[in-house]
Amino acid sequence: MNYSEWLPWYEEICTHFGFNPHDDFLSSLLLDDLAKVKCSSFSFRRQFIGKDIRVVGNGPNLSAILENAHRGTYFVADSALSVYYRVLGPPDVIVTDLDGDAVLIRKCQEEGSRLVVHAHGDNRENVRRILPDINGEVLCTTQNAPFGMIYNFGGFTDGDRAAYLADQAGARSITLTGFDFVHPTGKPGGDPVTKAEKLKYAERLLENLAVSRGKHLTQSDFIEI
Repeated sequence: MNYSEWLPWYEEICTHFGFNPHDDFLSSLLLDDLAKVKCSSFSFRRQFIGKDIRVVGNGPNLSAILENAHRGTYFVADSALSVYYRVLGPPDVIVTDLDGDAVLIRKCQEEGSRLVVHAHGDNRENVRRILPDINGEVLCTTQNAPFGMIYNFGGFTDGDRAAYLADQAGARSITLTGFDFVHPTGKPGGDPVTKAEKLKYAERLLENLAVSRGKHLTQSDFIEI
């Protein structure tokens, strides 16, 4: 998804949730300033083009699902990282807006995981607090206008952004693993109503991606799009 395709989605999301695009842009500037080693989209794509990529979301039965999953290339939303790590170790890629377990994120990067960090208006404090301690290479993304080495590949939540990233990286196939749009797994202290609303957009965006790849979104533990 290029930025012109993303823009109508972004405008609708901002209106629906009351997000301020200026705040998103300020977070992008902070990410650009604090990321010590930025990865280029070309370098990232070169590592994953032609791969069969599994994108992992934080569904309620994720642990059992992963026990039956095949080995392969995994892009993991950071809400699913702790469960994934317990079962399969460090994933190939972590997609995060830095609201998860920062210690585990750094541990996985030290063990070989690629890190994709997203900027939005609500996570500036996390970017400011966590990013200076990350010394490895980071692919930087925004939901606002891309610039320099701050990219926008499309997608809204960590899970659907990971799927759009896999598509932009040239994945031969993309399999959503552990996604549940009906029974969300919330974070402690989170608003379940807002979480459910965000998942509605994630589902719509993933259906859009599936159609662009000649597929349709289904309901299953393993969804090929």
